[in-house]
Amino acid sequence: MNDEDVIEKIIKYYNDCCSVKATANYFGFSESKIRKILVNNGTYQSNKYDIIRNFVKASKSVSEIASILGISAKAVQSYLPYSKSIYGINQSKNAIRICKCRGKEKKI
Repeated sequence: MNDEDVIEKIIKYYNDCCSVKATANYFGFSESKIRKILVNNGTYQSNKYDIIRNFVKASKSVSEIASILGISAKAVQSYLPYSKSIYGINQSKNAIRICKCRGKEKKI
């Protein structure tokens, strides 16, 4: 299964259940990764996302936005689209084996 198929499944599941947390739990990804995938595909909506997006449009840096909102830079980045490829969607056989052992198997 390629990345586009996985992303399509994530978006469909999110649209059906309307919860980042439920989608993250179902697929075995972090909420941040799910949110970024949804942001990248224009699917995600929230007040915080709108505020951060407006600051970005006003040319504020991540650290400036974090300071204004009183949150970490990492939290701000979780609401911004990926600038590179999405890491960790298609895993190696070894990574899949390790996730199984840890009980964190992805349901893709």
